[in-house]
Amino acid sequence: MTSGSNVLKTRSNLNPKQLQRTRELMDAHVSDCLVTGFEDLMPAIKLLDEKDRHVLAAANCDGADMIVTSIKNSLRRIDMFWQQPIATVLI
Repeated sequence: MTSGSNVLKTRSNLNPKQLQRTRELMDAHVSDCLVTGFEDLMPAIKLLDEKDRHVLAAANCDGADMIVTSIKNSLRRIDMFWQQPIATVLI
């Protein structure tokens, strides 16, 4: 599956070229927005929807204090993966 394919499925008003342009602008202007090295954490994370594990794994790997997301159900019980409290803000 190509990067951004989930966005394209839910946003029929976008095309791959627009999405790639948005990605390039985000990468260029928010230098610390990319998290790497989280993949090894994913198998240990059990969520209602396993497709959401990357969100929690990346936040944990980067030491995030907060997750801002539109994912409602899967991230309900994230405190079990953190040693310190983390806030989840639903948008």
